[in-house]
Amino acid sequence: MDGNVDGNWLAGSVSSTLNETQAWWQVDLGQIVDISKIRVWNRTDCCSNRLANFHVLISDTPFVSTGLAATQNQAGVIDLSHPGLAGGMAAFTVNQTGRYVRIQLAGTNVLTLAEVEVIGTH
Repeated sequence: MDGNVDGNWLAGSVSSTLNETQAWWQVDLGQIVDISKIRVWNRTDCCSNRLANFHVLISDTPFVSTGLAATQNQAGVIDLSHPGLAGGMAAFTVNQTGRYVRIQLAGTNVLTLAEVEVIGTH
């Protein structure tokens, strides 16, 4: 998001949603790229349980829904599930193309993210 992985809210780099069902954050990379890994950094000063039971969703085409089940079932969507707590950082091996990346909770909670890093292949 901004290159800063500091998970302390007071450092000014942590994003947050409201407490909502299947809260999500996403990015449009601007073009389809080869993605090798995605790293998701959690808030570290408190509230680490806010990044738990979540999905990393990747698509070459725009997501047509904000609902998790509909997005998972959208043609061409890659779904990487993280069933437990993320800890300080959760890493995902992708090795697929994508333009759109979404981090989405499976349940109801506040979604807080310190950083999302999408790493391409060279």
